[in-house]
Amino acid sequence: MNILILHKSLVLGGTEKILLNYLNILSRQHQATLLLTIDLGEQAFFQDGIPAGVAVHTVFSEAEVEHYSQVGRQRRKSLLHKIRHEYFKAYEQIRFYRAVKRLIRQNQIDLIIDFSGCLDKFIRLPEILRRGCPPSVRWVHGRLHGLLSSDKHQFDKFRKIFQNHAAVIALCPQMSEYLQNLFTLPPDKIRTLPNPMDLADIAAQAEQDLPAEAAAYRPYILQTARLDIGKGHEELIDIYAELKRRGITHKLCFVGEGGNRTALEAKIRALGLEQDCIVLGAHRNPYPFFKHADVFVHTSEHEGLPTVLLESMACGTPVVAMDCPTGPKDVLGANSEYGRLIPLHDKQAFADAVCELLASPEQQSRYRKQGLRRVRDFSVENIGLQLEALLNSLTGKKQP
Repeated sequence: MNILILHKSLVLGGTEKILLNYLNILSRQHQATLLLTIDLGEQAFFQDGIPAGVAVHTVFSEAEVEHYSQVGRQRRKSLLHKIRHEYFKAYEQIRFYRAVKRLIRQNQIDLIIDFSGCLDKFIRLPEILRRGCPPSVRWVHGRLHGLLSSDKHQFDKFRKIFQNHAAVIALCPQMSEYLQNLFTLPPDKIRTLPNPMDLADIAAQAEQDLPAEAAAYRPYILQTARLDIGKGHEELIDIYAELKRRGITHKLCFVGEGGNRTALEAKIRALGLEQDCIVLGAHRNPYPFFKHADVFVHTSEHEGLPTVLLESMACGTPVVAMDCPTGPKDVLGANSEYGRLIPLHDKQAFADAVCELLASPEQQSRYRKQGLRRVRDFSVENIGLQLEALLNSLTGKKQP
């Protein structure tokens, strides 16, 4: 089967890690082609992880994207700037559509996987303009945070997007139920397929040495995610300040990078936590950080299926996470079977759970064992079988 996968760019993030896992799965039995909207060049964090058999194409260079963004920022200066901005918007879409159609024709594509909404504008076009395109699948990695049925424009847009795809992939049962109830789509339109985890690779990478900069901060509790608004990092810093007041000696280490870093560091300074709350930036191999942490903490306000919880469990590290609308409960269990699940925004309960876990070797041991057991459900082998069944059902083609 010839499959075209669409994604925006290879930035550092959980979605990109999962993309690599899927590329490895698909390349074993299919001819996979990856089209990236933006070529980040040397800044493409996961470029080296793309399987050798996957052909990679790009639409725009990083410099071109920056130029178009600059045009957009100037659009309010004058009518001429606005016209120029609209011209470039149309040009970007036409160039993207041409790249997609060229690859469909050249590679005789049987199925398109839209991994990050790249096809959203195209898929909403009238059917006559989409003629010749194979069936397509739209992955939904988050809960479409902020999308409400009362927002008619957003609602109608996503309903048309989902209706025109052959299937929509949700990462967990909670998300599937949410999308089904919101859009009242046909029962077979929404499919549930969790993120696949390469457990052997995670275990091997976790055995590498912990960077000296982090080793100096042991013992520590860990948070790993992009430093973006909505990840709950500000709330986590407040929780950590409470933990310090209770006498906890562990440091809090953040591994990740993002646009909210400056604000987070300012909050850390304001609370006088510079020596205890450490922002370590992005690292190509985060797994030694997971392995040597005593607890992994997660306070995100919205998720799809949080990869970092699975990665922590795969490294044998207990988890305390807030129960945002979708994701953590599907990983940790509704009754905290595989990790401590805390009501969203309940900072007091979160601090209590971290203290209890750090003070109880028995509880830590139990969650290590339960986490390692649970994460096997998300192995690439298990999810690969589910993916193959999905592809066959959508195209009617079976591998020999």
